[in-house]
Amino acid sequence: MRIKSVKGGRHRREIGEIVRFVRLLQGSGPRQSREFVQKYRITGQQLGALRIVTLSPRISLGELSERMFLHISTVSGIVDRLEKRGYVTRERGGEDRRVVHLNVTDNGRRVIKRTPLAGMGLLIHTIDRLPAGQLLGILKGLRLLLNVMRIDGGRDRLT
Repeated sequence: MRIKSVKGGRHRREIGEIVRFVRLLQGSGPRQSREFVQKYRITGQQLGALRIVTLSPRISLGELSERMFLHISTVSGIVDRLEKRGYVTRERGGEDRRVVHLNVTDNGRRVIKRTPLAGMGLLIHTIDRLPAGQLLGILKGLRLLLNVMRIDGGRDRLT
């Protein structure tokens, strides 16, 4: 399949802007993550989990997984590291010992107080406040971008 070159001024500028935005998104995550870990000594995912546990005492590992949009095994690893650092505690359920409830410790509360909202936590928090039409517009645009870039997003294709 041959890709045609587009030589229209406005169209070319828009393509350039899309490429620039994609590059910004690709580079921003790892850079922000490194800076955050260096400054606060905690990863963005760990902080996100800690914030959710702080707002939802006795949250189950499964519920935390759903709220973080991550697989339960990934969240379990994050919680392991938080527990090792003394930021959260695990409490087994009464009747069903497989159920684990999480609680934040005083050390965890201190971390929350000294760290800003960042990364995916910031994205989830702010995007949740957008009107439905804007949210769907972003989603439609991102799905289209994944299709154009031939990246399988794991969901049904929109177009």
